[in-house]
Amino acid sequence: MIVNCNKGCYINNGTTNARLNLDTREVICDVCGDNINDISDFAKNCMEFNNDVFKEKSISSFVFNCRECKKDVKTTIGEFGPRGMHCDGECSINISEEMANAIKEYGSEYE
Repeated sequence: MIVNCNKGCYINNGTTNARLNLDTREVICDVCGDNINDISDFAKNCMEFNNDVFKEKSISSFVFNCRECKKDVKTTIGEFGPRGMHCDGECSINISEEMANAIKEYGSEYE
């Protein structure tokens, strides 16, 4: 979402693209990396709805999004299918059968 950065930030003439951090509900400037103050809850909800959110980059193998806990989790294959290694409750991870076979075959090498 295009917003005005904090006063004093003159990179890009003060206008910047920003993303919402879902964990902290802070809006982060894509250009300077600062937390942007004075963003309304309505604007934050719009950013979340439009999936204009800050995502940490994953550098691990076999990391997929769990639709239940809404986080990227390291995935293993249990007797009932794919499951996040650190998921507390039910898991809902959508992967192909080929990827499930790859996790079974090579997943323990990357833990």
